[in-house]
Amino acid sequence: MIRHTIHPLLSLLLLLIPLETGAGKIVPPLVKKALQPEQLGVIVNDADPLSVKIADYYIDARLIPKENLIHINLKHRGNIIKPRRFSAIHNQVVKQTPRHIQAYALTWTHPYRVGCMSITSAFATGYNSKYCAVKTVGKSCGPTPRSPYFASDSETPFDDLKIRPTMMIATNNFEEAKKLIDRGIRSDGTLPQGRAYPPADKKSRPQCAPPVFFHR
Repeated sequence: MIRHTIHPLLSLLLLLIPLETGAGKIVPPLVKKALQPEQLGVIVNDADPLSVKIADYYIDARLIPKENLIHINLKHRGNIIKPRRFSAIHNQVVKQTPRHIQAYALTWTHPYRVGCMSITSAFATGYNSKYCAVKTVGKSCGPTPRSPYFASDSETPFDDLKIRPTMMIATNNFEEAKKLIDRGIRSDGTLPQGRAYPPADKKSRPQCAPPVFFHR
């Protein structure tokens, strides 16, 4: 059997499940992933009915053990949460997280930001303002410290780097969440090719993006 290795950055979206043939025989997937369903922790906000519904569907669809559900109770309106409040939530999550969990999935859309960090980054590394782009003389922002996970070959990022990469299942209703999850399952093992066309002009380019990434 030919075995392909997928970089850990892609593995969060490629949680394959075995396939059953017409003869009832289980065929293992051809693609070997860095992340297995039992290694993914799903963080659900019990104060948000939509978050609960998405989490239940996701763990069933991806065959994630129910003991990997991590519960928080965050009653919050708005897109941004203050770092001090987030730290309390993050501590609760860490205490509930089994040692073997290597990554997280969040099942809500708001809030999506902690202070100056994305909430996914904050869950991955813990909130730390050093990862925020800061203003420098003559520029709107400057570089952040290099992430130890960048270009890493680690298949167990928490064990190796003390980082749990985090993704968000970000939709505003259950039907869209279900479609998103189902599309991910259908795409398992397809290894699609793609192209990126970022804006080349200075007005539309994000202020912190290196110009080299926006050449035609």
